[in-house]
Amino acid sequence: FTLEPRHHGDYGVYNYYTSTNPDSPFVKGVVALKTERHLRRSLTGRRFTTTYPDGSIERRELAGAELIGVLRSTFGIALEAGEEARIRSIYDPDHEDGGLL
Repeated sequence: FTLEPRHHGDYGVYNYYTSTNPDSPFVKGVVALKTERHLRRSLTGRRFTTTYPDGSIERRELAGAELIGVLRSTFGIALEAGEEARIRSIYDPDHEDGGLL
């Protein structure tokens, strides 16, 4: 990273890459981040992490239904039925598709 000024148009290329390239982690699975006043929460795949001001870290692995609940309640993300089904098919081992992760 540098402190060079960036222009609004620069971000279009970055956003296109991260949303379309098959190697992008944003295409391969769920990624969410929320910084609150006294903590930071992140969700990468099944791993839900909370980082506290003292540097301590709490990590949990979530199943499909729990993952969907955290996306809603913690990150405020409203999912459509198709999005929920896709998340369950990828992250829930008990789902009819078998779950990949």
